[in-house]
Amino acid sequence: MMAQLRTHREHLNPEMLAEMRQAQKDADMRQMNEGEKTKLRQLLSANNSSYYGKTPCLSGTRKAVLDELASWAGDDPVGGKQLFWLYGVAGCGKSTVAVSISEYLHERGTLAGTFFCKRDEKERREPVYIVNALAYHLAKINVEFRAKLLTALEDDTVAVNTDMTTRFGLLLKNPLQAIKPKSSSHNLPHAFVIDALDECDDASRISDCLVDIVKLAPWIKIVATSRDLPHIGKVFRASGRLLVYRDLYVEDEAVEDIRLYLQQRIEKEALDYLLPHQEALVEKAEGLFIWLYTVVELIKGAEIGRARLIQSILANAMPKNADKNMETMYLAVLQHASGHEEDTKTIVRSLVGLLLATSETAPLPISGLYAFLPAHQRSLLSLEEFTNIVMKLKPVLKLTSRRDGTARATKEESLSQMLPNQFVVQAYHLSFLEFLKRGERVSANGPVRHTNEYWSDPVSLARNMAMAC
Repeated sequence: MMAQLRTHREHLNPEMLAEMRQAQKDADMRQMNEGEKTKLRQLLSANNSSYYGKTPCLSGTRKAVLDELASWAGDDPVGGKQLFWLYGVAGCGKSTVAVSISEYLHERGTLAGTFFCKRDEKERREPVYIVNALAYHLAKINVEFRAKLLTALEDDTVAVNTDMTTRFGLLLKNPLQAIKPKSSSHNLPHAFVIDALDECDDASRISDCLVDIVKLAPWIKIVATSRDLPHIGKVFRASGRLLVYRDLYVEDEAVEDIRLYLQQRIEKEALDYLLPHQEALVEKAEGLFIWLYTVVELIKGAEIGRARLIQSILANAMPKNADKNMETMYLAVLQHASGHEEDTKTIVRSLVGLLLATSETAPLPISGLYAFLPAHQRSLLSLEEFTNIVMKLKPVLKLTSRRDGTARATKEESLSQMLPNQFVVQAYHLSFLEFLKRGERVSANGPVRHTNEYWSDPVSLARNMAMAC
């Protein structure tokens, strides 16, 4: 009978299969009472940690890696390669690929869950929240696991007051060990997607946990993305037969995707002034989407002197030196925002220093960053003028609504009035924060020198922030 059912499923199209799988999940969830649902809600994923609302690959790009991921996801996980580690340098497009494969798995009804880590958001970088998310999503797709998990959650402190190792044992390892070895949700393979693992506080320990999960649950697959850092690579490569790994930063493969990305942006945003420089920008990008994104955003925001700016960017981009080119690009954005006034440059330095300082705690709105400026700097400009400087830094920043991402101005306030209070400021990409940290170097002879003119001394910065409280 089961063999006949599997044969029947093979002849169903992916849309019908996805509908069947979702209907079964919904039916399973309805079997729980309100008390059980309340217990599971303790484990709900951190805000904005899912793939919803995030940007996927542009149509027609990243086809080779997406085809490879789709083929891997469709293979029988039992006895096969259950881990797919997608690694590459910062800015090569790992997160957009993670979003795209999440969408693909969701459409097929085989997405177990997602968690997108982020260095400057506490609930998206601490390992305990990843453990909670994995347990929550596993409970949604496996009835037997859910029963064991709910037993563990009878102690109300488990989900909130335990360290990561203890929590992993109680919420994941023990329940997985207690269920049947081949237990699954109706013999259907499901996959988790964990993005930016390197932005997690204890990436090596979480990597260990992911390997343990696939060993304990042969019906689960996991896609993990990160930079190729030693403490992550060592864990994953040691998993042997369980692992498929791929370097996304293969320049030859990325060139056509970079070209298509730029072409689509030029067409959709009417950036005709980039057409004469299109091929030169593609060549200089060397496979880094984040470099090209930052360049385009900087040029778009330039009100005058675009041609001169483009020529300067192209002249300063060095061949086969991706890290240096990103530093040069970030420096160009900061210089553009600073203009020719030394006072403005000092304020930009304080602003990005505050951005770096708050990245480890909680992001602040524009008005909050303004309040933490030293008093003599605040006396030089109004909040509105400070907001204008922040907007000039948009190529490297992200403004996020403090509410739900859909904040609107009331009749009594304009958008410019609302912006400083309703939106928090974060770095658009982790590589910008790391650039800000690299301002201090120690020479061979010992004395400290500062190679980044926008670097802020963290001790002085902390003192100024304390005085402003």
